[in-house]
Amino acid sequence: MDNHARRRAGASPKLLMKRSVWQRIVWLLAAMLALGGGPALRAGQASVGHTYEGVATCAGSTCHGRGEGNGVTVRQDELATWQNPSTQGGAHSRAYAVLASARGARIAAALGLEDAAAVVTEPFSQWVIEDRFAGPRPRWEAVGAELVGDVAPYESAKLRMLNGAHSALAYLGLLRGHSFVHQAVADPAIRPLVEQVMRAEAAPTVAAAPGHDLMAYADALLARFANPALNHRLIQIAMDGSQKVPQRWLETLAEQHQRGHDCPALLTAVAAWLRHLRGDNVASWGPVDDPRAAELAQAWHDHGSAGIVPALFGPGGRVSTHWHPTAADRSHIEALLAPPDG
Repeated sequence: MDNHARRRAGASPKLLMKRSVWQRIVWLLAAMLALGGGPALRAGQASVGHTYEGVATCAGSTCHGRGEGNGVTVRQDELATWQNPSTQGGAHSRAYAVLASARGARIAAALGLEDAAAVVTEPFSQWVIEDRFAGPRPRWEAVGAELVGDVAPYESAKLRMLNGAHSALAYLGLLRGHSFVHQAVADPAIRPLVEQVMRAEAAPTVAAAPGHDLMAYADALLARFANPALNHRLIQIAMDGSQKVPQRWLETLAEQHQRGHDCPALLTAVAAWLRHLRGDNVASWGPVDDPRAAELAQAWHDHGSAGIVPALFGPGGRVSTHWHPTAADRSHIEALLAPPDG
């Protein structure tokens, strides 16, 4: 909406800006009061009245972690490096979009004011917090958070079902020319694989928390993935695969292997990731964005399709974990590594 249109709507740009700023201040104060904190929510103060001690973060969630060569995992929430080990953990998931000008104009028209800092979110929201605090805490449950005794089962479900499916959508979708999550999950060649990853392969390895229905969780995730409003880019999800795949896929494969179960959908996703590392998506989507891209490309050069699986996942391999592919696993993956080398 340009300045002329705003004037025709009866409000000047300056007035709209003032409304936006003051409205955000009012909303912020109202939210703080609703949570029981008010201006006294300052980390480091003693727990007196409505003043709270400590910092609540998503510490403990390895889904955003990045392993270093010395074995240290650097988390996205670097507060974890100085917090007391007893600090509560958490798991969260909600996507948001940077506000585009066209969408901003529609929001301004609907609200009758302009908010330059508006954020568009999806309907899906999940925030799980371990209810273990040094003192009184804000009433986060009043605004949708789940306060639980142990966050680990929720984190495991998020990593293996939500994030595992996201990565599968990314690598399978890019190979089929899709740009966004909602396009990939609508592809009849991909959706059944993603459902199988979540329901049949990942979910059985999750020790679900009481009352946490993993099949209903899978239903909610599929509906979330199909939402076209956010345009969640597959190439963004495909970044840093070497740091994500072990937690999202390989732990599931290891546990299912111990139980004597096969995971053909995850193996298909592994093959798609290997093709991504080989450079099969470079012409359409640009260079592989991964901190180990050069190393893993060299592994492809050295071993080719016939040797890349053991080179990465065998004992002592470059992405070696507790999962080591069987002969049948290896055959499944190698059959999907077309086009041939060269």
